[in-house]
Amino acid sequence: MSSCKYEVEFLLQQQWYDPRLRYANQSSYEFLNAIHHHEDIWLPDTYFIMHGDFKDPIIPMHFALRIFRNGTINYLMRRHLILSCQGRLNIFPFDDPLCSFALESINPTAYSVITTNAQP
Repeated sequence: MSSCKYEVEFLLQQQWYDPRLRYANQSSYEFLNAIHHHEDIWLPDTYFIMHGDFKDPIIPMHFALRIFRNGTINYLMRRHLILSCQGRLNIFPFDDPLCSFALESINPTAYSVITTNAQP
């Protein structure tokens, strides 16, 4: 086994409900774009536990924040990670390297956090 690095870019979508953000807007829009209010809204403190590094996003605005009428918040962020992986270089590129990382949240709130993995 040898160590190699892989760059991974993905979108992490998180969704939750906050009844304080419900609104009765009669416009034709389904949601409010809250990108300029992200500092005023509770956001989950999601951390990546891994062997590797973060890479700065090329696009300066690397997230989307939407608030729906019923108080549902949809938070989408682009992440670019450089992962240290274990693979077999003697058969590269036909090996199946193992690249792992974990998500963690340590926000001590009264809200419960449930994570689900949605396969595309």
